[in-house]
Amino acid sequence: GKRRDNFLAMPMQQKQEALENYLNLQTWQARALLRNTAPAKTRLYPTPKVPGKGKRAGAQAPLTFASSPSRFADDGGDFLLKLKDREKTFQRLTTPREPPTWPPIPYLPGMIENIPPLDDLVDMGEVHDLESTLQALKAKRKLQDWQVTALLRCSVPVFERLTQAKG
Repeated sequence: GKRRDNFLAMPMQQKQEALENYLNLQTWQARALLRNTAPAKTRLYPTPKVPGKGKRAGAQAPLTFASSPSRFADDGGDFLLKLKDREKTFQRLTTPREPPTWPPIPYLPGMIENIPPLDDLVDMGEVHDLESTLQALKAKRKLQDWQVTALLRCSVPVFERLTQAKG
């Protein structure tokens, strides 16, 4: 209504100050809000003012670029070329692209197995004492010291390891 018309009639600086005060915005936020109130197409493709063409009583609506390319023929067609380039760019940037197809990537590529599966080294049905079995495999040089420590640590369920009293 009238309030909106009054706001739109204000100079840009007054609009910015009004937004800052009313909406409690910072200066840059108010400027951004004002700049983005116009539709994107209007901001990207502004209608140029033609010099020497004033409003006349009974004048027809202004012609669009598509219907009157000769209006700008005196600039060598540069304006129309720029306009077409902007339209192409706008279309390219706003048209959704199909997602690229990527080859499958293996989980953790390049990783090798540091600790061989224990089932490959011993028959787990015959193991009564895991620590002595691992020490025997270490003595046979089938496991290294750090592998024995890791296997012993992993033999205890996580919840028990986390809840054990520190001693």
